[in-house]
Amino acid sequence: CGQVPEALLQAAHEQARRDEVARVRQELKNHDDRMTATFGLVDSALGKVERDVDKAVDALINHPVVNKYLDKLKVREELCQSLPMAHPTSRQVEQAIAAAKGDISEAAQILRKDPVVEEGAAKVNTTWSDTLKAVVAD
Repeated sequence: CGQVPEALLQAAHEQARRDEVARVRQELKNHDDRMTATFGLVDSALGKVERDVDKAVDALINHPVVNKYLDKLKVREELCQSLPMAHPTSRQVEQAIAAAKGDISEAAQILRKDPVVEEGAAKVNTTWSDTLKAVVAD
């Protein structure tokens, strides 16, 4: 009979954790709408600051993993402006950022000029064109 109350307390605790993580993620989005972090990273940050949401947000805004993801997203967005169908791999984006010494615009240009990225974009464009033609023909 004692297991039910314990289970309810555990469920409430887990829900409170999920709510805290959601609050931190929302605050990150308020800082930059593209900023995000995994549940584990957020939960770990909360654990280090005694579940203080504001302190966890401050720590995550400066966290290298969060900023690496954000920089990669910014490069992809900028690349999309000049090469809409480009889908470089994470490794390609990371290498371009390193070659550009962190400059987002330069990294996007490096990828834009990469023959492998251009070829991939051309393949995606051809595939979409073929698909649309087939739909229209039916």
